[in-house]
Amino acid sequence: MRKVCFILALFSVVSIKAQRIEIGGRDNQYAKISYVTSRNIYIGFEQSFLNVKPKEQSGTLLVGYRYKISNWHTDASVYLGSEYSRNWQKYGAFIKEQFSYKRIELIGTINPNYDNKLEFQFNYDLAALFTLFSKNNGEQSISIKTSFGTIPEYRDNKKNFRIGMRFFSKALWVQPEITVPGINEDNTHIRVLCNFGYSLDL
Repeated sequence: MRKVCFILALFSVVSIKAQRIEIGGRDNQYAKISYVTSRNIYIGFEQSFLNVKPKEQSGTLLVGYRYKISNWHTDASVYLGSEYSRNWQKYGAFIKEQFSYKRIELIGTINPNYDNKLEFQFNYDLAALFTLFSKNNGEQSISIKTSFGTIPEYRDNKKNFRIGMRFFSKALWVQPEITVPGINEDNTHIRVLCNFGYSLDL
């Protein structure tokens, strides 16, 4: 029944005229493309490409909605993902609230997630962003961002601290960052990750 509802939601999104295409990468490991409609509804697909062996590759399909009022920005989506060998499947939701005031942005995200091998997990992320430089009414900017949470990079959740820079120029943003996953665990190690995105208006 969940899959049927998801497919019906996809058909309803595709029937609405597209406004732009968004492409990007997440955590050095995933490629993503999204189709955004004129009503701020979007459908996206994320593909793993570096983190696992070919037979362990996975894909995640998602449908979401974005809404903005004044300084508040809401982004809510549901997703369905699976390893192509069907060794595991997952489904869940992301609900993100963002508040902006002058040079400061505060972001909170919750992520209820069910994985058939890991069972149910309730994940979260809290982030703050401070703009160091901005011009052309925000079309170009440099910011510092820090976050703490448990939203998984792969599947299982771990406490994770990140700090990095965000460079934004019109349709392109790039965010290199240092991450410390597995805080309070013996195998804690520091890594350098990169996230980026590009928007193409249609």
